[in-house]
Amino acid sequence: MKTVKMKYGQGALEVSVREQNLLGVIEKSVPDLPLTEEQVVEQALDGPIGTPRLDQLVKPGQTVAIVVSDMTRAWQRLPVYLPLLLKRLNDAGVPDANIRLICALGYHRGLTREEHVRIIGEPLAQRFQILDHDCQAPDACRHLGETSRGTPVWMNKVAMEADHLVVTGACTYHPFVGFSGGRKSLLPGIAGFETIQANHRWVLSDTVGGGQRKEARNGNVAGNPAHEDMMEAAALVRASFLFNVVIGPNGMIRHAVAGAWDKAHEKACALVPDLYGVPIPELGDLTIASQGGFPKDIEFYQTGKAFYHALDSVKPGGTLIVLSECREGLGPLDAK
Repeated sequence: MKTVKMKYGQGALEVSVREQNLLGVIEKSVPDLPLTEEQVVEQALDGPIGTPRLDQLVKPGQTVAIVVSDMTRAWQRLPVYLPLLLKRLNDAGVPDANIRLICALGYHRGLTREEHVRIIGEPLAQRFQILDHDCQAPDACRHLGETSRGTPVWMNKVAMEADHLVVTGACTYHPFVGFSGGRKSLLPGIAGFETIQANHRWVLSDTVGGGQRKEARNGNVAGNPAHEDMMEAAALVRASFLFNVVIGPNGMIRHAVAGAWDKAHEKACALVPDLYGVPIPELGDLTIASQGGFPKDIEFYQTGKAFYHALDSVKPGGTLIVLSECREGLGPLDAK
């Protein structure tokens, strides 16, 4: 009997399978990196893609808005990289008083003080108040125009009023727009509700009952209308700088990119397949998968990502079991 511990909430569940019935345990083996997380971050900040260094972009006394991810993405290691990014701003003459942290909630619920602390760490939480983006708050967003597909682009007003907008996040596979990170921190991150709704419809077929478009899938941006619409919206925002990490299988920062919001993110996307792609030599009758434990399995909506990833390992008509605590129920609809 083979027993495997699989993450569930803040603990783990043991799954036991007879050896003769087990095709394999799908996991990625990645060599150790001879750099600390801080060294990876500093290298990215020292060599930005498509822009000058952050400390060369800003001028003393200017205002900077920094978009940070919400509780469902607390695994992104913000307490590691955000202090290093903030130090660059401080050293360039931008004091804490001129920096606003905006939580990219999209359509997710607002966060508690404890969750803000978990996201950025206690030392930074003592220095900064995090503004939770509210996509439905009256007058919270500014209209920037429309995309070629007719999506009205409304973005957080505080972010748009800053002299510089810095976008942070993490890049990995995404079941709808190919890859997370980059432009997703803007749309849906700090976008208005109308913008989010109009953009997300491009995930679905034009035919009623047609389901998800084949182009809107993991690892694909070519011909993906939801991604392309996001890119057009992000171009209207004109973010000054992007910093994204790619987290390794051990939960630590493996890669980091910095620079132009589009070019740097494109580099991050290119790093993901080698880090996360795993060949599957044979499909199974049954797959048991984990969403990755808390906070990844905080709700059913986030758990959808595990379904999309694991489906590729199951025979047509087979069975897929996903372990996910879902302590907050279905997700955004429950929170409203």
